[in-house]
Amino acid sequence: MEIKNQTLELEKETIRADAGYSILELLMVMAAVVMLVAGALQLKGRVEQTNKIKDELGNLMAMQINITSVFQGQTGFSGLTNAVALAADIFPTSMTSGGNVSNKWGGAVTLAPAAGDLAYSIQYANVPTEACVKLAGSVASWDQIEIGGTVVTSSTANLTATNITACGAADAVTMTFQGR
Repeated sequence: MEIKNQTLELEKETIRADAGYSILELLMVMAAVVMLVAGALQLKGRVEQTNKIKDELGNLMAMQINITSVFQGQTGFSGLTNAVALAADIFPTSMTSGGNVSNKWGGAVTLAPAAGDLAYSIQYANVPTEACVKLAGSVASWDQIEIGGTVVTSSTANLTATNITACGAADAVTMTFQGR
């Protein structure tokens, strides 16, 4: 009888051991999974933002080339409007939808003559801080960039600090790129 009781006790312990994980162990595993998913989502957001910035740098360069090409041989940029730019295919197709022109962050993009028609401006609304700082780094390609009212040029003293301060003035700023 005693052997039978010992056998039953061993079987009960085996059943308990094989029953699965404790609640604490399951909670720890779930917490680790949640942390991994959160990290992956954060990384995905950063990658998406980086891709948007790269796309917009390419869009700015394309518009710069297209504007100077369309207005080549003229004494200035008089008459440059979004309507003219749409008709002349100045905007990359990824920026246009039903006659509206916008950047990757949903802000309006507006073209206009500048500096007494001797230059042109490309205005970008709703640019987030991180993107603003990176786009402002392209100042050498422009006569000037206005960031929320602060004008910067490639010869601006403490250029990086000025860009960071101007871009960080709000969650999203308006940037105006001026070229010839």
